[in-house]
Amino acid sequence: MTRIGLIAALAAGLVGCTTTHVLPRPRNADQLQLQISGLGPDVTLLYADAAGPTPPLPSLAAVPGSAPAAESPAFAALGYASDLRGYEVKRPRRGSWEGLAAGAVIGFVAGTVIGLIVTSDSPPCDDPHLCFQLSARAKAFLIGGLGAAGGLVIGRHVGEQIGHTDRYLFTDE
Repeated sequence: MTRIGLIAALAAGLVGCTTTHVLPRPRNADQLQLQISGLGPDVTLLYADAAGPTPPLPSLAAVPGSAPAAESPAFAALGYASDLRGYEVKRPRRGSWEGLAAGAVIGFVAGTVIGLIVTSDSPPCDDPHLCFQLSARAKAFLIGGLGAAGGLVIGRHVGEQIGHTDRYLFTDE
C-alpha cells in the first residue's frame, strides 16, 4: 500500500499546484496596478504579517488633483512600503487541467496495481467461440483504465476546487 501512496505522491508532484515568480518591487501604486490589471478578480495581496485576514484589494485609481501616487491614500492603504511582499492569482481552469492529468495518472497506476493483486489467469476454455479470456496482466490494464476514467472525473473536480496558484513575490533589488 505504501507503493501506491508513493506513486500517487510522485504523480501529484509532477503536476504541481503553485508556481512562484520573483519580480522587482514596483516603485509606486501605478506600477503595481499595471502588474495586476487584467489578472481577474482572484488576486490576493500578500503581506509580510500573515497573522490576520488579507484585506480586500483597494482601488488604486489616483484622485485628480491629489498627491503623487506614492503619497496617495490608496498607496498608503496598501501598506506598500513595509508590509506588501507580493500577490497571488488563483486560476481554477488551469487547476482543473492539472487535476485531470494527476487524476488520470494516479487512477491508472492504482487501478493497475489493484488489478495485478486481485486478478489471476483463468483456466483454459474448451470452446474458443463461447469464451472470452484475458490474462491477469490484461485484466490489470483494464482495471487500470477504469481507474484512470474515475481519476479523470474526480481529479478534474478536485483540481478545479483547489485551483492553480501563481504567486508573485517582490524583491528590493
